[in-house]
Amino acid sequence: MTERKQKSSRSAKPALVRKKKNKTPSRVFPRADFPGRVYVHDADKLYIAPLINISASGIFVKDITSIPCGTEVKLVIKSPSLARSIQARGDVVRVEKGKNRHGLAVHFTDIASDTKSVIEKSVEVSHLDGTQELLREIA
Repeated sequence: MTERKQKSSRSAKPALVRKKKNKTPSRVFPRADFPGRVYVHDADKLYIAPLINISASGIFVKDITSIPCGTEVKLVIKSPSLARSIQARGDVVRVEKGKNRHGLAVHFTDIASDTKSVIEKSVEVSHLDGTQELLREIA
C-alpha cells in the first residue's frame, strides 16, 4: 500500500517537466527573447538570420523556412545578451510559415555543457532583469 501512494504522488515526477492537457510535455528550460544573429549551416548552404529566442535546449530563428524538419544543422549564435558566441548542432523540429511567425525551431543535439550553462545563466539574468524592470514600474 505504501508503494501505491508513492507511485501516485506528484513529487515522483521530475520538477521541471509537466504534461499539458494535450499530453505534450511543457518546456524543460526557460527561454528568453534575445537580439542576435544565427549562422545556420545545413549540408548545402549557409544561412544568416535573426535570433528570436533561445533556451538551453534550442532556438527559434526568424525567416528561414526552406530547411525541412528533421534536418541536422550546425549553428553559431551571436548575441550581445550572451557572454560569448555559441556553437552547437541541432535538428530542425518545426518550420512555421504563418503570418505572425515565420521561421524555424532547432533542438540542440550536440552542445558543450559549459556552453549550455552560458545560455541558462543568460536566460536567468534576462528574466531577473525583466522582473526588476517590472518592480520599478510598479513602485
